[in-house]
Amino acid sequence: MVASPKIEKAGKMEVLKNIIIEKNIVLKLLQKSEEGNTRITNKIHESLLDMSFNPEIGEGLVASFILQRIHMHNKAGALKQAQINTQHQLAADGEVKQVPDKIQTEASLGSFKGLLAQLAILYKLINSFGISSRARGALSVKNILKSIIPAVSHQNQDVRNALSKILMDVQRLSGCVTEEELEDLTEKQRQAVLDKIKNVEVEKNLQDQAMLNLQDKSAIKNVKAIKEEEGDETDGAEVPETISTSSPVKKDNFKDRLNEVKALMEQKGNSRDWQQRELALKALDDIFSQKTNQAGLKDLLEESFLSNSLVLLKNCLEENNMTIYLLAIQVAEKFFHKALVADVVRASLEGLVNPMALRTTETNTRIRKKSVEVLNQIWDYKEQQQMQDKLHFGKLRDSQLSSNFKTDPICQ
Repeated sequence: MVASPKIEKAGKMEVLKNIIIEKNIVLKLLQKSEEGNTRITNKIHESLLDMSFNPEIGEGLVASFILQRIHMHNKAGALKQAQINTQHQLAADGEVKQVPDKIQTEASLGSFKGLLAQLAILYKLINSFGISSRARGALSVKNILKSIIPAVSHQNQDVRNALSKILMDVQRLSGCVTEEELEDLTEKQRQAVLDKIKNVEVEKNLQDQAMLNLQDKSAIKNVKAIKEEEGDETDGAEVPETISTSSPVKKDNFKDRLNEVKALMEQKGNSRDWQQRELALKALDDIFSQKTNQAGLKDLLEESFLSNSLVLLKNCLEENNMTIYLLAIQVAEKFFHKALVADVVRASLEGLVNPMALRTTETNTRIRKKSVEVLNQIWDYKEQQQMQDKLHFGKLRDSQLSSNFKTDPICQ
């Protein structure tokens, strides 16, 4: 239902979201995923990811339920462990065993399998959407660590291994897993965690991101100020009696925007930081979405610009991050619509088609569907080109036969 185009076209996604919240659908799915059936668990995780990828719902709703569920597991697990320790202590002291009152919790709460199921979906969510910020949002460093850190001392080895993977990913995507964030752990546990993450290469440091955002905003304000000053000079211009149908201002604006995108591609297109590549992808999406005349299309299909665009698309299509892949496949659709006529693009198709073909077996419905759509787009274009080549060859052959017929001396 979440991925249904009928609901989206009817504008009923907000109604569906309200029903999901009112009926507590996310919590019920998470509880069902803890029953131990691998196939059911994978399907539930796929559904929750589809829900998160829907822009009308977002990842915040699912993430908040997952973190809350992990917190409840850790709390119930700690209570049960305390109960077991008390019984052992009574037995060691030789006292009469008095069984404490049974903790009233759900059957699955506190079980390591239930906790593992929640850690698995959290791992997928983090790798799909990244870390939103250090302190704000459901998928923030603060909220994630607050929920998972108590499991560092869990008795089950599989839980500790899953936790280590999540911690390394949080460090890779934020650079914020520091001693300050781990202050609730014992000295031994804190040192063990720091030893595991010390060799992790940080792709994005959220501690430096605030400064970068301020610089970007300042740069945008400066550009706007310059444009406004340049616009003031035309206030007193004379308006001609006849206005041309082709707008030179629009053309200049497109060329200026294209030059900005080209500069951005050179600066951020090859960056190892996925967020920098995301900025380049969005700029590429914007420029290929614009309507262009023949001159603008010629500028757009410049070989060096197309080559840089192809490198960016290939890197992002091979990316494990689902958010980046979905954005890349969306850009690829618009890119191919205009650029498949270029020789450099057709020569690079194999490297682009391979990662998309691999995604056609993806469990995520949205990824699988978009990959098939773009592959069909390429296939349809190739078939169209082959048909045009056949028609062209047929016309050429007919013209040659006609020419030979007219010059045949027998017919004169």
